[in-house]
Order: sequence, then structure tokens, then C-alpha cells
Amino acid sequence: MIGKKGAIAEGIQMMPRLVIISLIALVVLGGSNVIYSHHINIRTAEAMLMTRQVVDCLAPRGVVDLNLYKENKKIFSICGLGGGEMDRFFINISIRDSGGVEVLRLQEGDSGATWIKDLFDRAEEKSLRGIKTSEMGSFSGRYNILFSDKKEGEIITEVFVREEK
Repeated sequence: MIGKKGAIAEGIQMMPRLVIISLIALVVLGGSNVIYSHHINIRTAEAMLMTRQVVDCLAPRGVVDLNLYKENKKIFSICGLGGGEMDRFFINISIRDSGGVEVLRLQEGDSGATWIKDLFDRAEEKSLRGIKTSEMGSFSGRYNILFSDKKEGEIITEVFVREEK
């Protein structure tokens, strides 16, 4: 049996252990709160991937043959994209020659996404605090290309992605 002095000494020795365990629990809970509460907009990454996929489809190895797109101007069918998720995307492609003159324009998807993006860009941060997590993803890019007749040009892309329904 432990006497009164032994019980008090044992309690005093237990205090630093409790403080250390409490600090470890606080760090673990605080760290997980930071990780799980941070909002990551995956739609921007989706827009970047879709842009790269469409550019690789339209200009394999950086060469565009405009004759392929004279009759069929549907990007999704040209590139073999389909399925129920394509209604979330809006793709705007402008192919220009070296003088900046537009040679071909391809658009497909929900064109209403452009004015929503403009609205988000113009609004003040304070007014969007509640709906900012619903912001659509977007990506714009410029890629140098060659036409099949060896002239230089560029592809200008703009892709918007809405949230999943």
C-alpha cells in the first residue's frame, strides 16, 4: 500500500505527462482542422487538364491541319470526349495565324459560363464571401503551333468548369 506521501508524489509526477499528452492532442486536432477546412478548387485543375487534352487533340505534335475542322466544329466529338460530365465544361478555342488573324474558332458547351466568370471577377471579395466556394474553375492559355503548310500560329484557349450537380 502507498501512503499519503506516496500518492501525492505519484500525482505530481503525473502532471508533466498530462501536459505533454494534452499538447500532442492539441497539435493533432489543430493540424487536422487546418487540412480539412481548407477549400481547394479542383475545378481549376480540371480546366487545365481539359485545355491540355483539347490542344493535344487539335494540334498533335504541335501541327494543326485546318482541313479536318472545316465541316465538324464540335470539339467534344472531334476529340472523342463525351459522357454526362461534358455539360459542365465550356471550351472556346481560337486558332490564329502569325499575324494574329483568327483562322478558326471552335466553341462548345454552356456559353453562359462566360458571364458568370465575369461576374465573379468584377465583384468585391466581401460580397462573395458566402458563395466564393461555388466559383467555377477556369483556365486560359496560349500555345504556339505550326499549320500543315509550315506557317506559324497559335491556339488561344479558354475553358470554364462548373461544379458537379
